[in-house]
Amino acid sequence: MIFAALLVPGSSWAREISFLEARAAAEQLAPDVQLAEQRVPISNAEVDVAGALNNPPLTVSTAHQTARLGTSLAVPLPLFGQRATAMRAARADSDAVALDVSVVRRESRWAATIAWIDLWESQERAKVLEFAAQDSERLFQIASEKFDAGTGP
Repeated sequence: MIFAALLVPGSSWAREISFLEARAAAEQLAPDVQLAEQRVPISNAEVDVAGALNNPPLTVSTAHQTARLGTSLAVPLPLFGQRATAMRAARADSDAVALDVSVVRRESRWAATIAWIDLWESQERAKVLEFAAQDSERLFQIASEKFDAGTGP
């Protein structure tokens, strides 16, 4: 099984994780995923806010010359489906936020997949270059021995 090194920012340790572990960690620990998940309860609360009735305004007025006191109380009522429409719109926004969480999770998993494969490829390339350097060193030793023996050009 192939492993990659996981470097945790701000710590001095690293550990090897598998491909599946890297993808699972990206789905749960990515900042974009955590931020998207925190938006869900906020959007659900906005549905309740959209269904709330407005506070009734109370107005008090006086006139000095006529010595009258005037008061009024207005009760704004959403008529003809305004409240239901506002709640449906807020619910649609809430559903879109919930779907956004799954999209962000998939994007994070995809980014982790690409990063893990790039790391694996770099590690394999480093191994090949190390073998090439060892071969080059052996070839140099063989050529030096032939030259010292007088059989080389």
